[in-house]
Amino acid sequence: MPYVLLEAGLAELPCIASRVGGVPEVISDQESGLLINPNNHMSIVEALTQLMNNPDERMAYSYNLADSIKNNFNLEQMTKSTEAIYNH
Repeated sequence: MPYVLLEAGLAELPCIASRVGGVPEVISDQESGLLINPNNHMSIVEALTQLMNNPDERMAYSYNLADSIKNNFNLEQMTKSTEAIYNH
């Protein structure tokens, strides 16, 4: 679990992250942040430029990510997910 994304999201910071590991579970591309392909330096430049030039989009991603984290990564949801693993 990429905890730094959870922390940044709860702080309502816009997030750009590589599409690896558990990151896509936290960020929905073009909804709650931007996902980029790993090892592609131009994609980070494009994502940064996109967010710098679009303050409304930046704010929307920030709010959407915070809401998603509050709804999907709270103690109740995490407990249910853990219980589901043990109950199978």
